Amino acid sequence: FCGPAAMESVMRFYGQDINQEEIAEHVYTPKLGGALISDMENFAREMGYKTETKNGDLDTLISVIDQGIPVIVIVDLGRWVLSVPHYYVVYGYDKSKGVFILHTGFKGAQVVSFSELDKEWEKMNKLMLVMRK
Repeated sequence: FCGPAAMESVMRFYGQDINQEEIAEHVYTPKLGGALISDMENFAREMGYKTETKNGDLDTLISVIDQGIPVIVIVDLGRWVLSVPHYYVVYGYDKSKGVFILHTGFKGAQVVSFSELDKEWEKMNKLMLVMRK
């Protein structure tokens, strides 16, 4: 459950006691084998979050992180014609090294270069979900 796992990370950041299985009951679509960002946004709103889904860029992402807000981004990890959508939670960066710090759903505190994230994110129209309490 990469979408529900990303949401769990952000909700726990805000102090909410919830797990990805609970979230998946509301946002996971078995036929898709995943969660739509629109369903994730709707569930977050139902849970009392102020949300915004938009197309961003690296500067927008950095600006939101500078506000102390982790950001859910949808990326495509596929190669060639194979599409493999996946969600990351981006919560930090180091401009001097040109890297973002993110949670992949598999591991936390992973470092990904600005250019690599930009390339993976571009394939999904640089869509981002911002959740505020």
